[in-house]
Amino acid sequence: MILERFNGDRAIFLDALKQEGLTLEEWSNKIREDMVINIMRNQKVYSMVAVAPRAVRELYESQKNEFTEAEQVELQMIILNVSSDKVERETVLNEAALIRARSVSGDDFAELAKEFSEGPKAKEGGYFGWLKMDELKPEVREAISRREVGEVTELLDTGEQFYIVKYLGHKEAGTVAFEAVEDQLRRTIKVKKEKELYDDWMKRLRRNFPVKIYKN
Repeated sequence: MILERFNGDRAIFLDALKQEGLTLEEWSNKIREDMVINIMRNQKVYSMVAVAPRAVRELYESQKNEFTEAEQVELQMIILNVSSDKVERETVLNEAALIRARSVSGDDFAELAKEFSEGPKAKEGGYFGWLKMDELKPEVREAISRREVGEVTELLDTGEQFYIVKYLGHKEAGTVAFEAVEDQLRRTIKVKKEKELYDDWMKRLRRNFPVKIYKN
């Protein structure tokens, strides 16, 4: 503890004890009692906590309205930035058209993204993962609605950028499956039960052993 809290400097440690009005023996006793409490708590409280599968399912059913997902799509995107200069814009447009043509003709989309994309996921092959439909740019959302999963959209002009989008997957809006949140719900129940047991244990401990250290 001296190493962790006082960089191994015993003099600084003893000075800190003095400021707290504690002797080394008093501090050692306090630490010992803290350790005993923690050990007893782990043995008498946390080891007793068990969560029944039925309780997890009941909590899920009671909170089902909270476990909803918006409509989502899985996308890969190649993004090229565009300046306001007309000549430069035309150059980028032609480049983007050629990149799209290559992706449609069979070139690996991820490799094209790594080579040409200026978007934030270029190093990941343009893979943006699952995105909520209502958070997409209008141009992207509209283009996807006209495509099937696995297809590449037409070249999209958003004003400041050109997008080439590969539509990888789709999830309808709906309720999250029980299996997806089962562990989360189990932890929620476990933490609640641990707190209840700990509070009860501490009440009995204070009642039977009214020592100052138990006030915390």
